[in-house]
Amino acid sequence: MFAALLWPRWIYIRQNHRDVARACKRAYATDLSVYRQSLEALLDMMQKGVSAEIGREYALADAAQAQSDLEAGRTTGSLLLMP
Repeated sequence: MFAALLWPRWIYIRQNHRDVARACKRAYATDLSVYRQSLEALLDMMQKGVSAEIGREYALADAAQAQSDLEAGRTTGSLLLMP
């Protein structure tokens, strides 16, 4: 019945001429009204020009290191994998 909620969902964002993929909050939201409020707040911030902090860029070949740094908490902000 709720099997679809168990599959990871991704959103793709084009920011500064870069395609960014990240896990979608909706994949983990259990209360739809809280999700809608959060989404409205996010869209409002984006409309005002607030953007995500880019913590570090990694070459695509260094994706394993990026994942390791992320899991170990050695990062802040968003991580970008560059082709």
